[in-house]
Amino acid sequence: MEAEYDSLMKNGVFKLVKLPNGRDVLDNKWVFKIKHNSDGSIQQYKARLVARGFSQQPDVDFTETYSPVTRLISVRAILSIANQLDMGIHQMDVQTAVLNQDQDIYMKQPTGFVQKGKEYLVCKLENGLYGLNSHLDVGTKC
Repeated sequence: MEAEYDSLMKNGVFKLVKLPNGRDVLDNKWVFKIKHNSDGSIQQYKARLVARGFSQQPDVDFTETYSPVTRLISVRAILSIANQLDMGIHQMDVQTAVLNQDQDIYMKQPTGFVQKGKEYLVCKLENGLYGLNSHLDVGTKC
Protein backbone atom coordinates (compact mmCIF):
# COMPACT_ATOMS: atom_id res chain seq x y z
CA MET A 1 0.00 0.00 0.00
CA GLU A 2 2.83 2.37 0.84
CA ALA A 3 4.54 1.75 -2.53
CA GLU A 4 1.27 2.42 -4.39
CA TYR A 5 0.55 5.55 -2.32
CA ASP A 6 4.11 6.82 -2.85
CA SER A 7 3.75 6.23 -6.58
CA LEU A 8 0.46 8.16 -6.66
CA MET A 9 2.05 11.06 -4.80
CA LYS A 10 5.19 11.02 -6.99
CA ASN A 11 3.05 11.16 -10.13
CA GLY A 12 0.82 13.96 -8.78
CA VAL A 13 -2.38 11.94 -9.14
CA PHE A 14 -4.21 14.04 -6.55
CA LYS A 15 -3.86 17.00 -4.23
CA LEU A 16 -5.69 17.73 -0.99
CA VAL A 17 -8.29 20.52 -1.20
CA LYS A 18 -11.51 21.63 0.48
CA LEU A 19 -14.57 20.14 -1.18
CA PRO A 20 -16.32 22.87 -3.22
CA ASN A 21 -19.98 23.51 -2.41
CA GLY A 22 -22.41 21.34 -4.33
CA ARG A 23 -19.82 18.75 -5.34
CA ASP A 24 -20.00 15.03 -4.55
CA VAL A 25 -17.11 13.08 -3.13
CA LEU A 26 -16.33 9.56 -4.35
CA ASP A 27 -15.28 6.74 -2.08
CA ASN A 28 -12.29 4.50 -2.81
CA LYS A 29 -10.92 1.15 -1.76
CA TRP A 30 -7.71 -0.83 -1.81
CA VAL A 31 -7.55 -3.89 -4.07
CA PHE A 32 -4.91 -6.50 -3.26
CA LYS A 33 -3.32 -9.16 -5.44
CA ILE A 34 -0.53 -11.69 -5.01
CA LYS A 35 1.65 -12.24 -8.08
CA HIS A 36 3.20 -15.70 -8.35
CA ASN A 37 6.25 -17.05 -10.16
CA SER A 38 5.85 -19.91 -12.62
CA ASP A 39 6.81 -22.38 -9.86
CA GLY A 40 3.98 -21.11 -7.64
CA SER A 41 6.17 -19.19 -5.20
CA ILE A 42 5.16 -15.65 -4.28
CA GLN A 43 6.84 -13.04 -6.48
CA GLN A 44 5.18 -9.86 -5.22
CA TYR A 45 2.34 -8.47 -3.13
CA LYS A 46 0.48 -5.71 -5.00
CA ALA A 47 -1.98 -3.09 -3.84
CA ARG A 48 -3.94 -0.71 -6.05
CA LEU A 49 -6.08 2.22 -4.97
CA VAL A 50 -9.27 2.31 -7.04
CA ALA A 51 -12.04 4.88 -7.11
CA ARG A 52 -15.58 3.69 -6.59
CA GLY A 53 -16.75 5.43 -9.73
CA PHE A 54 -20.03 3.53 -9.97
CA SER A 55 -21.64 6.45 -8.11
CA GLN A 56 -20.71 8.94 -10.84
CA GLN A 57 -23.55 10.41 -12.88
CA PRO A 58 -23.39 10.95 -16.67
CA ASP A 59 -23.15 14.63 -17.70
CA VAL A 60 -22.51 15.56 -14.05
CA ASP A 61 -19.25 13.79 -13.18
CA PHE A 62 -18.28 12.63 -16.68
CA THR A 63 -19.28 13.18 -20.29
CA GLU A 64 -17.78 10.24 -22.16
CA THR A 65 -15.75 7.12 -21.58
CA TYR A 66 -12.91 5.77 -23.63
CA SER A 67 -10.27 3.19 -22.85
CA PRO A 68 -7.86 1.95 -25.49
CA VAL A 69 -7.59 -1.82 -25.74
CA THR A 70 -5.45 -4.15 -27.81
CA ARG A 71 -7.06 -6.83 -29.90
CA LEU A 72 -5.43 -10.25 -29.79
CA ILE A 73 -5.28 -10.35 -33.59
CA SER A 74 -3.10 -7.19 -33.52
CA VAL A 75 -0.66 -8.79 -31.08
CA ARG A 76 -0.49 -11.92 -33.22
CA ALA A 77 0.20 -9.82 -36.33
CA ILE A 78 3.05 -7.95 -34.65
CA LEU A 79 4.56 -11.22 -33.36
CA SER A 80 4.29 -12.74 -36.83
CA ILE A 81 5.99 -9.75 -38.50
CA ALA A 82 8.75 -9.72 -35.88
CA ASN A 83 9.31 -13.44 -36.42
CA GLN A 84 9.48 -13.05 -40.22
CA LEU A 85 11.99 -10.19 -39.92
CA ASP A 86 14.00 -11.98 -37.19
CA MET A 87 13.39 -9.11 -34.76
CA GLY A 88 13.53 -9.37 -30.98
CA ILE A 89 10.45 -8.88 -28.83
CA HIS A 90 10.71 -7.50 -25.30
CA GLN A 91 8.10 -7.57 -22.57
CA MET A 92 7.96 -4.91 -19.89
CA ASP A 93 6.04 -4.46 -16.67
CA VAL A 94 4.44 -1.05 -16.26
CA GLN A 95 4.77 0.03 -12.65
CA THR A 96 2.24 2.85 -12.75
CA ALA A 97 -0.45 3.70 -15.28
CA VAL A 98 -1.70 7.27 -15.05
CA LEU A 99 -5.13 7.93 -16.51
CA ASN A 100 -5.81 11.42 -17.84
CA GLN A 101 -9.16 13.08 -17.29
CA ASP A 102 -10.90 16.32 -18.15
CA GLN A 103 -13.42 16.72 -15.29
CA ASP A 104 -12.90 17.81 -11.69
CA ILE A 105 -13.41 14.73 -9.54
CA TYR A 106 -13.12 14.65 -5.76
CA MET A 107 -12.44 11.55 -3.68
CA LYS A 108 -12.06 10.73 0.00
CA GLN A 109 -8.53 10.38 1.31
CA PRO A 110 -7.29 6.76 1.03
CA THR A 111 -7.90 4.53 4.05
CA GLY A 112 -4.72 4.30 6.09
CA PHE A 113 -3.31 7.50 4.58
CA VAL A 114 -5.61 10.20 5.96
CA GLN A 115 -3.32 13.10 6.87
CA LYS A 116 -3.52 14.11 10.51
CA GLY A 117 -4.95 17.59 11.00
CA LYS A 118 -6.28 17.58 7.43
CA GLU A 119 -9.08 15.03 7.84
CA TYR A 120 -11.61 17.53 6.46
CA LEU A 121 -9.80 17.75 3.09
CA VAL A 122 -10.56 15.59 0.05
CA CYS A 123 -8.43 14.48 -2.89
CA LYS A 124 -8.91 16.49 -6.07
CA LEU A 125 -7.86 14.07 -8.80
CA GLU A 126 -5.34 15.60 -11.19
CA ASN A 127 -5.12 12.28 -13.07
CA GLY A 128 -7.64 9.47 -13.12
CA LEU A 129 -7.67 6.32 -11.05
CA TYR A 130 -8.94 2.92 -12.02
CA GLY A 131 -12.67 2.66 -11.50
CA LEU A 132 -13.58 6.11 -12.82
CA ASN A 133 -15.94 6.92 -15.64
CA SER A 134 -13.94 9.58 -17.46
CA HIS A 135 -12.09 10.14 -20.69
CA LEU A 136 -9.21 7.71 -20.27
CA ASP A 137 -6.08 8.30 -22.35
CA VAL A 138 -3.59 5.96 -20.74
CA GLY A 139 -0.10 7.31 -20.16
CA THR A 140 2.43 5.10 -18.41
CA LYS A 141 5.38 5.61 -16.12
CA CYS A 142 7.82 2.70 -16.19
